[in-house]
Amino acid sequence: MNRKTLIFPPEGAEPAESAEWVSLPIRQLLLDGGPGESWTMESPGIQEKGSLTVWRNASYLMAWDSRETSHQNLKDNTRQIYDALLDAVGDWQIMRVWNWIPGINVRPDGGEENYRSFCSGRSGAFASRWGPAFKKRLSAASALGVDDKRLGALLFATRHPVTHAENPLQVPAYEYPPEYGQNAPCFSRGTAVPCAEGPLYFISGTASVRNSNTLYPHDLIRQIPVTMENLNIIADQLGLLRAMGEKSYEVFARVYLRKPDFLNEVRSSLVQYLPWAAHSMVFFHADICRGDLDLEVEVSARPFGFTFLP
Repeated sequence: MNRKTLIFPPEGAEPAESAEWVSLPIRQLLLDGGPGESWTMESPGIQEKGSLTVWRNASYLMAWDSRETSHQNLKDNTRQIYDALLDAVGDWQIMRVWNWIPGINVRPDGGEENYRSFCSGRSGAFASRWGPAFKKRLSAASALGVDDKRLGALLFATRHPVTHAENPLQVPAYEYPPEYGQNAPCFSRGTAVPCAEGPLYFISGTASVRNSNTLYPHDLIRQIPVTMENLNIIADQLGLLRAMGEKSYEVFARVYLRKPDFLNEVRSSLVQYLPWAAHSMVFFHADICRGDLDLEVEVSARPFGFTFLP
């Protein structure tokens, strides 16, 4: 049986691919931990159209698109990427999206922040494709800054039904007030995917936010317990903690630090607050979607031995 393994490389690298694997050209600086996250699809067909690459079997889809962009074109380039991704998804359900945004907190010429431009392009694509009710279809997602000129997005989808979850202590991101941008961020806090081997779980990039407000702006140490409480709440809402008590799960926790000098303090605190993911944490230096947030953590979990079967 042929298969394709998609690898999140620990550091930026030139695109690389073999008959059995492909390494994404993501430019993020690894601080500590490993191995990186990877996902394997059995019996994939491969479709390439422009900058879009899609790996698909009868039940699952992995799609990657990246384009060189500029501050002036970021909104339009985001819309183009998401239009292409949603064309590939069709009527399937999105499980997870990862986004990498050049200069995520930059405000070119004092204008709109790049992240907000990105959110406008993404929201426009979803609204155009799915209409006013698109918010109910939004999956787990994350958006991190990269020191690169390329805007990139990786999307997983399935023909199976999925369940999305929110944190009762937070306003859903897609309902954020206008002070956070003309178009709210388009993601749910977490997504669960039922599979024969056991559910998959995806927790979005999670930070020190209550309601819609940043708690302890620019104070990384005080942001840790709030971030960890949010993660545990979402994991519980999805059913991940219960599932891990019933069978063996492989967990990937990606931790993003704006201030890498705090690595040791963050690592020791996360082991205390997040014991169920302590053995699998990988730490990166990255800018985060809000300029006053210094820490973000995302989680993927799957039954041991899981692959995307047809």
